[in-house]
Amino acid sequence: MKFFRIIKKIIFWSLLLAGVIFTAGIISSIIYKDRIIKQMIREANKHLNTPVRVDEINLNIWDKFPQIAVSFKNILIEESFENSTSPLLTAKKAYIILNPFELMRGEYVVNQIFIEHGNFFIKVDKNGNNNYAILRSGNDTPKDSLTFNLSKIFLKDVSIHYFDARNNQEHSYHTRTQVASLTFEQNVYRIQTKGDLTCIFIKIDGRALFADKDFIINAMLTYSMDENRVEFQPSLFQLAESKFELEGSIDLSGETLLDLRITGIETDIRTLLSLLPEAQNQKYRDYKSQGEVYFEMTLTGSPNNAIALTSNFGLTNATVIYPESSTQFNDLNMKGTLSINSVYKPEDGSVTLDNITGSVGGKSFSGNLSLDNFTDPYLRMELEGEISISELLKIFPVGKLISASGTISGNVHFNGNISDLKSHYTAGKVSASGKLNLKEVVIAFKDNYPPVTRVTGLFVVIKNDLVVSEALVSVGNSNFEMNGTFKNILPYLLSGKRMIQIEASVYNAIIDFDELLQTSEDKGAESRNFIISKNLQLDLDCRFNSLKFKRFVARNLEGEIKVKDQKAFVQNMTFESMGGQLSFNGLINTSNGYIQITNSSHLKNINIDSLFYVFKNFNQSWLVADHLSGRIFADVLTDMTFNPDLRFYPDSLIADIRISISDGELNNFEPLIQLEKYIADKNLEHLRFSDLSNDIHIENRMIYVPAMEVRSNVTTIQISGTHTFDQKINYHVVLPFESFGKSKNDEMFGAVEETGGVSKLHLRITGTTDDYEIVFDTKAVGIKIISDIKKEVQELKDAFRKKEEAVKSQEILLNEEEFFEWEEDDTTRVHYPQKNWLPHF
Repeated sequence: MKFFRIIKKIIFWSLLLAGVIFTAGIISSIIYKDRIIKQMIREANKHLNTPVRVDEINLNIWDKFPQIAVSFKNILIEESFENSTSPLLTAKKAYIILNPFELMRGEYVVNQIFIEHGNFFIKVDKNGNNNYAILRSGNDTPKDSLTFNLSKIFLKDVSIHYFDARNNQEHSYHTRTQVASLTFEQNVYRIQTKGDLTCIFIKIDGRALFADKDFIINAMLTYSMDENRVEFQPSLFQLAESKFELEGSIDLSGETLLDLRITGIETDIRTLLSLLPEAQNQKYRDYKSQGEVYFEMTLTGSPNNAIALTSNFGLTNATVIYPESSTQFNDLNMKGTLSINSVYKPEDGSVTLDNITGSVGGKSFSGNLSLDNFTDPYLRMELEGEISISELLKIFPVGKLISASGTISGNVHFNGNISDLKSHYTAGKVSASGKLNLKEVVIAFKDNYPPVTRVTGLFVVIKNDLVVSEALVSVGNSNFEMNGTFKNILPYLLSGKRMIQIEASVYNAIIDFDELLQTSEDKGAESRNFIISKNLQLDLDCRFNSLKFKRFVARNLEGEIKVKDQKAFVQNMTFESMGGQLSFNGLINTSNGYIQITNSSHLKNINIDSLFYVFKNFNQSWLVADHLSGRIFADVLTDMTFNPDLRFYPDSLIADIRISISDGELNNFEPLIQLEKYIADKNLEHLRFSDLSNDIHIENRMIYVPAMEVRSNVTTIQISGTHTFDQKINYHVVLPFESFGKSKNDEMFGAVEETGGVSKLHLRITGTTDDYEIVFDTKAVGIKIISDIKKEVQELKDAFRKKEEAVKSQEILLNEEEFFEWEEDDTTRVHYPQKNWLPHF
């Protein structure tokens, strides 16, 4: 018992003595606070080459108790570049930690540093000089009581900015919390650091890498002062949910040399996807995988010259799952290699994906792929198999699609520079072939686009061309069958600026242009944007069952459309519409930025009231479909211009119309009814007339109607005159004089013409269609107004027909030449119009 009492006393007095000494140290620190601070400033200035500015310095006993902290507020340390006042470090708060026992002995030993809310600006100039040489060299360092024996460095809310002008690099990082512990033994520093690190960006030659990547780091490394070498022990860092192990070395003894290895730990598909740029990673971050997924990467070389990157990755019997749809790729296998000779020029690298196999929705696929030079890619690709479109859409959603179904099967082979496809002269260097068989493909779009309700057919790629065989396509209310060749389609799709040549036959077609030309953006609007591409050449054989556009409906349409140099030639087009038959040839020219249409048409047995209905009474309300009945036979030549949104320019219209009307009726036409007061018979409300013929001409916004004789059930009337587009009318009407039952006056007799014993009364209908009057036409008697109109019309017609002859010469030239400039060794051209045509391969 006596022994234990002695031990207790020893412990008590020892603790008491330590407490007294510690208390004395603290009291002395408080008493000599100002002295300690001044001594610290003097000692620090002896060790630093660059100015340090601090707003406030304090000695704090309690913040880092039991250590004593010297705190600095709003600190700025200038960089070491000569004549520069730019900062190396700015911080709102910093601490250095001193041991109170060493302080009592007059020794200023800094063993911990805290930096909060700060920024480091590290620079290397074009000559390789750095801006952080702020400590004096060993020979210049004074032998005094201030020493550094760092065991820990704490960083809180600190950003690190690095700029290397010699290697054209710029880095930016930020850490919320980072703690580093240091030990020193036999000229070797051992460092362990833990915390988070956000890579804001790494820019090499202006290219941003690893932008906005968040890492968690637990690194262990050593630095040998004798060898000037950093060794990374197996260190862990985490990116998102992916974990990696880093090991290797950095040799600083001469030219900096890197030899680093990064290996994935517990790797899954997200490990590979996490390395993608953030924009792409966002799209795929929900994907998960099961099975073996591996990843490893090495970095070797010198930052001053080139750092080579090599990565091996792959999957073995893996399953990739898209949780949102529970759809998955099964039995996935792949071996991948990424090789970059210099991370400063990653565009010169290459990637290879070998032995790709897998299945989705019970349908298998396989292939190989390699890509050399990311700037001017040389692609080698072999893919084959079958895939369900609905399953593919679940895994890789497309924003504009609501749903899709059907299958695609076949194979695709490609070998060549993608850039070669952009030129007709180099496209032959590329080897491209394949065959895709689409079965019952159905696609539903968002935004009121018409759905694709069926696509079935064989699509074969030969060189850069696409051959379509027995394709059946249904889009909304429209459907058609097609055979054809799309020559040079791959360069056209890749660049959009290359020529595409199409020779095709479309048959059994039902086309609803109202639906096809209407999207959510212009739904209900009249505007379109119709300009023929200068990169399109087309030879299309058409056989439509029906075609609908607004009020116009055509049936049994057959003909040929050829497109070249932004001009469309319509040849031998025939169809049924408005109760009769129509045929026409024409030219649509958009080469000058407008739509110029020159057309030669033949109308047979067309219902006149249907014609007025379809064309909305030709934008006038004076003579409308309800007034008319009968059948039209006509030959029509027209020339007109529209702007690209299909708005008609009335001033441009020129037309020659040779027209005949059979079994005609004119019912309840007010101007005609008003003529009843000049005739004895009162049946002009329902005027029936026999065959009527005339040559009408339209030009300069005016319709010219030469004299025509209307023999009706009531009387015989002669009509001629003009009618402008703004509805100003000037018609001359001649009635038989014996038809009058009214008393006659001098004014009336002034309008009566006596010819060969026959009396005729001349009337004039003048004004506008909304406000007109019928007057006696006294001036028409004795002059040849009717013959003058006929002569003027003939002169206009002669000038117009010269222009029509020029158009016909273009069509003749087109038919005499080969439409496409097919190469002599081209074997993909086929001839039409065989309905059951099938290409041979």
